[in-house]
Amino acid sequence: MKVGDKILKYEIISSSIGDGGTGKVFQAKDLATGKIVAIKAILPHLSSNQKARDRFDQEAEVLSRIEHPNVVKLINYESNENGVFLILEYVEGVPLDKYLKGFKGDREELAKKIVGQVLEGLSAAHMKGIYHRDIKPGNILVDHDEQVKIIDFGIAKMIDTDQNLAKTYVNESVGTPRYMSPEQVSGLDVLDHRTDIYSTGIVLHEILTGQIPYEKETHEFQVKQKIVSEELARPTYLHPSLDKRWDDIVKKATEKDKKNRYPKASVFRKYVIDATVGGETFSFKLEKGNQHGYYIKLVEPANSKYKEYKVIPNTEYAIQVDEDLLIDKASSNTPTMSIKRNSKLELFILFAIMLTLSVAVVWFIVANQNLQNDIIELNKELDYYRSLST
Repeated sequence: MKVGDKILKYEIISSSIGDGGTGKVFQAKDLATGKIVAIKAILPHLSSNQKARDRFDQEAEVLSRIEHPNVVKLINYESNENGVFLILEYVEGVPLDKYLKGFKGDREELAKKIVGQVLEGLSAAHMKGIYHRDIKPGNILVDHDEQVKIIDFGIAKMIDTDQNLAKTYVNESVGTPRYMSPEQVSGLDVLDHRTDIYSTGIVLHEILTGQIPYEKETHEFQVKQKIVSEELARPTYLHPSLDKRWDDIVKKATEKDKKNRYPKASVFRKYVIDATVGGETFSFKLEKGNQHGYYIKLVEPANSKYKEYKVIPNTEYAIQVDEDLLIDKASSNTPTMSIKRNSKLELFILFAIMLTLSVAVVWFIVANQNLQNDIIELNKELDYYRSLST
């Protein structure tokens, strides 16, 4: 395709502005309205390749099911003998990997802003039963206001209402090696939304540290070995000035066993957004064997109010302030909970306790002094009566 070519009611107005394994993206103009759009066209040599065309068909179907400000919008779709074309909203931005190269600002604030939006978009997709499976900086567009759009759902997986796999490619390696989850690398487990959570955790690590994961490894095999067997370096190890809570957040998102990761994108997002907001994180375990359950008061980070949740033994939970509390029923492991503890509230309670103790001590001293005075007066009276009797 070249400048001046027409597709449907659109005219190509620039050379390629992006490319991938199966297609190229061009800037175009709607001849009726003048609106600028992006057209993703299948590569000419793949136009007769049914597998490549199916990938475009799938991306169109996926995008037609998602409406969210952090996911690129599908406007139209055309498939004919000349090729396959996705008409998409045009985003005046750059991929996150390019954006990070020149970034000199606060990486913690950037992480919260960018990853928070990515997780919002993924949450919307996951609620529709759609898993991206190739989250990486190159598939995250950032505009001049740091607004995010997730792109390239070409290898997304969809599930139907019966939770059966509806579309996927058997024995096909999907994803970009450095951002693949362990289950993607091994191919031994069914991929689900937690694969996106892992990849987003890797992106979070990169934003915080400015380092590409497993950057020193040059061979794909070595990278995949590291993903399966080696933990990421703690963000604070690479940048000691970072808040230590990022270490726990990144570790939780990138656990090797997907069962130990954040259960939902929305849960992951809450921790990212609250990462540097007061309080500290700690964990505790419930005892097994009690069939009556427990009631535990949690402090909501947002407004420091107490809220009660019923906690059932042998069930996994995550600290939340809404319906996302429950993760997974009937877990075989002893359940673990992480609580956001509000330091200001604790200080207030500690001050109140100390004040109460101080008042009690003063009262005791005064009362004791009064008692001693009463005893002295009583002794004086006794001495007086003794003197009269003699």
